[in-house]
Amino acid sequence: CSPLHSSFARASQQGREPCAHASRRANTKMPLLSSLVLPDAAAADAAVAALQHIAPPVLSVEALLERDLEALEAQIDLPRGALASFRRAVAHHYAPLRNASTLEDEEVLTPTGCAAVDALLGGGFRGGDVSEVVGPTCSGKTQLLLATACRASERGRNVAWVDAGSSSFSPARARAMKGRLDLIRVCYAEDAWAMLRSLDDAGRFLKPGDVCVVDAPSRVLTPNLGGDRNPQGHQLLALATRALQTLARQGICVLVANSTARGLSDGMDDEGSLFNENWKAALGPVWSTCASLRLALAAPRNGVFRCALAKAPDGSRGEAAFRVCAEGVVDEVAS
Repeated sequence: CSPLHSSFARASQQGREPCAHASRRANTKMPLLSSLVLPDAAAADAAVAALQHIAPPVLSVEALLERDLEALEAQIDLPRGALASFRRAVAHHYAPLRNASTLEDEEVLTPTGCAAVDALLGGGFRGGDVSEVVGPTCSGKTQLLLATACRASERGRNVAWVDAGSSSFSPARARAMKGRLDLIRVCYAEDAWAMLRSLDDAGRFLKPGDVCVVDAPSRVLTPNLGGDRNPQGHQLLALATRALQTLARQGICVLVANSTARGLSDGMDDEGSLFNENWKAALGPVWSTCASLRLALAAPRNGVFRCALAKAPDGSRGEAAFRVCAEGVVDEVAS
């Protein structure tokens, strides 16, 4: 696709012909939290009451799913994990674009194919969430997300791969990972506006349970940033955050590979401190609220890649290790 007209091509195609898009579904008005009927009524009532008394108040399902969980938890007085459980219950029963016949289904998980990493993630990356994988160069970010995309395509799910100026997608590598190239569509976004159009295009043909991968958004967003002197750069950052969260609210599994910046000297709130390293996720505090889950990766040692949960909806933490092989990502102990 050109930088002026972002469109996806199937990974199996040699050219970059525009793909056909399904018509966008009509927007569904989300109900008020006070009108919901959930299994644990007492816990729901307590959460609704607490959310009504913060500034600004959270009154609707949409507002609850849009707001950053950690920021909300800091404003309310509820037991640890209570708000995360309430939001999961709300998303399960009232998320947009859900058919009534699926309300009792289990949440859609997209595994990586590595048992240790999937166990750390609770079974895989979740549909309806923006999940960020962050780490320095050569820490395995693209390989992990490519393996995840291939596993999704094996299950018959569509995948949109937005290559944000990194030229990282390899059809040969995806084929070796047994990915279905006929279900993987790739767009090369050469600047921030092209990336935004690509995300809009993805929302037109992806459906709940499908996967959208954005590789290296900092490559096209960072050149536009320049502190308070460049408000347009921060506007682009906010637009990108909103576009990713909009896809997630449609039930799509949104995966982002982010690079790093130098961390603080004290290591506080830096993802690199999980590995005793001095780095943090790139793109700053505005971007930090985008993802509900952040998986930090460290540079490999003796071929072993390490990852740790830096942020999760339920507040869980943990670490895992994996290796990269021809077929994808595998447990560190696998041969």
